[in-house]
Amino acid sequence: MNMATIGIDFGTTTSSMAWVDPGTGKAEMLKNAEGEEKTPSVVYFGADQVLVGTPAEQMLEDPEEGRRVVASVKRELVNAPTLALPGRRVKAVEVAAAVFAKLKRDAEELHFQEPVTRAVITCPASFDVMEREAIEAAARLAGFTEVRTLEEPVAAALAYSRAGLGVGRHVLVYDLGGGTFDLALLREEAGGFALALEPKGLRRCGGDDFDQALYDYCDEEAERQWGVPLHSQGRDLRFLRDCRRRKENLSAQDKVLFSSLVGEGRLFRHSLTRELFEGLISSRIDTTVRLTGELVRAAEAQGFPVETVVLIGGSSRIPLVQRRLKESLSVEPRRWQHQDVAVALGAAYFAQELWPLRAVPGVTQDRHELDILFFVTHPEAGQAFMRAISHSYPCSEAMIGHYTERWDWSRLSSNESLPWSERLIERFAERWVWGGSFPYKGLSSNPALPWSETLIERYAERWEWGGFGLSRNPAIPWSEALIERYTERWDWGLLSSNESLPWSEALIERYANRWQWGCMLSKIGLGLSSNKSLPWCDTLIARYVARWNWSFLSINHALPWSEALIEQFAERWQWNGIGLNENPGLPWSEALIERYAERWNWGDKDGLGLHNNPALPWSEALIERYADRWDWNWLADNHALPWSETLIERYADRWEWGGYGLRGCERFNSCAMVATHSHQS
Repeated sequence: MNMATIGIDFGTTTSSMAWVDPGTGKAEMLKNAEGEEKTPSVVYFGADQVLVGTPAEQMLEDPEEGRRVVASVKRELVNAPTLALPGRRVKAVEVAAAVFAKLKRDAEELHFQEPVTRAVITCPASFDVMEREAIEAAARLAGFTEVRTLEEPVAAALAYSRAGLGVGRHVLVYDLGGGTFDLALLREEAGGFALALEPKGLRRCGGDDFDQALYDYCDEEAERQWGVPLHSQGRDLRFLRDCRRRKENLSAQDKVLFSSLVGEGRLFRHSLTRELFEGLISSRIDTTVRLTGELVRAAEAQGFPVETVVLIGGSSRIPLVQRRLKESLSVEPRRWQHQDVAVALGAAYFAQELWPLRAVPGVTQDRHELDILFFVTHPEAGQAFMRAISHSYPCSEAMIGHYTERWDWSRLSSNESLPWSERLIERFAERWVWGGSFPYKGLSSNPALPWSETLIERYAERWEWGGFGLSRNPAIPWSEALIERYTERWDWGLLSSNESLPWSEALIERYANRWQWGCMLSKIGLGLSSNKSLPWCDTLIARYVARWNWSFLSINHALPWSEALIEQFAERWQWNGIGLNENPGLPWSEALIERYAERWNWGDKDGLGLHNNPALPWSEALIERYADRWDWNWLADNHALPWSETLIERYADRWEWGGYGLRGCERFNSCAMVATHSHQS
């Protein structure tokens, strides 16, 4: 049975898909039902139909139906889990799922004529675990049964490399797309690429923001000419699309002309130069260049000299971007005709590596036979290819033995698709990498092994007990006896965060002096205080009152939260920063908010505080009651508020209209909730 696989570039403004043609071994873009390579990441939820892509985008032209359109959901997969539309509420993950479902359907009906159930979907390198899980959940909801996420910079570097564009061992990827900016340093590893340093980026910096900057300029020009804005009822979404087209034209032209009907039928005519447009966006571009310089210097300090700078994302085609990077870096940025689809192409290559045994349309030979033929006739290329597929190829034990000298054993040790058995582990005991590092973590972290107490005991001297080792592996047959048996070997910091242990009050008490009660590692809170699987109860919290890390405890939503518990330890909770005020698990009520009005963090420079919490019992009365306490800059970006034109009008002089304010709020923009003052910025 043919089993096609695709790679998907899930973008803020547009999404695209690609596959690898088995005849040529090259990745190719797949067009959607509208004949386009790029599908707008826009969804319309009508009364009796759901539209995705260009048809959904066209609904924005109707003021009433435009309120049912959601765009740029990628930015808010976790921050705004639900969105309110006229007559219904939808989950952000459902919006993403609708985009994935259209791509899947178009691939099946137009290209493969068979089900497509496997996909690699890309995400920014800065996405955390929750955001990646949200993407995977959306893909499963769309009908994909096997899904992997891949960092966008890694996908792009893979596409550049497979296209024969030599990029060297250390590659800096500058990704400026429709909604986000990502910057990552990659290191070549056995035919693939992995993150060498922690990525940098900006969550709200991309083509959408540049379109808005151009719109704001034209809005001001309209007021200067006519004394009124472009549209009396807020943003003119049709004109906003005109701004996008003019922006794209300015990448190839020095001047463009606006000649558009706006508002109540007025003709807006205005000439715009590239120089003027660059002035509108230069501060944002300068920020991306500054971050790039910082990462280059950090890389050199750690012995990773940047050999190539790769540009990806449609917004990286803006001449100002290329000019500023060239001026500030010693390595000239690498351009490519396919740079705005490089991520989709790289995702397709990675998908083919993940599921190489699956046949695709047009291939009649058994894939295993093709691989053997390829390895025999192209020994050098075959070895490189085998290194690249070592981490995912579901080969047999016989094949492992036949090509012993060609495998990358660090990758092979992390491969969850091998036919794992105690015999296989013993046969290659001297070759396995027992303890690894990210992203190939080694045998000790592999959940697919036939774990048993006997296996653990047999190789007790070989396992990695800390790091990416046994202490954090959820697949081990955890028991109190096992924990006791290797008391002196465990990494107790990692063990304390492992939610698969048989947690009980007795177990916690037994090793009270060994547990890590709370620490920070790579910006992640570790230890018992952050562990959501403990048998949480009021008595457990009181028993170890002097041991807990109360900052981590304050944001652990698994606690048995009650007003009594909050009051009992009022002097210990973390009220500021990321503390109680950010915890959605509290029994939120107006009475609770009032009771601790002097303790809550109502807002700070980092955007933390009550105004950010979607779980509060938001109402117009609540907003009014604390009108002088809220941080209105950040409150304007909270999607959980009971948004209405009346609410917007009532506090027109308090809202932050630009930046992360109303213009940045997807509930405000996508649902077309506008007021007469929304032209202000």
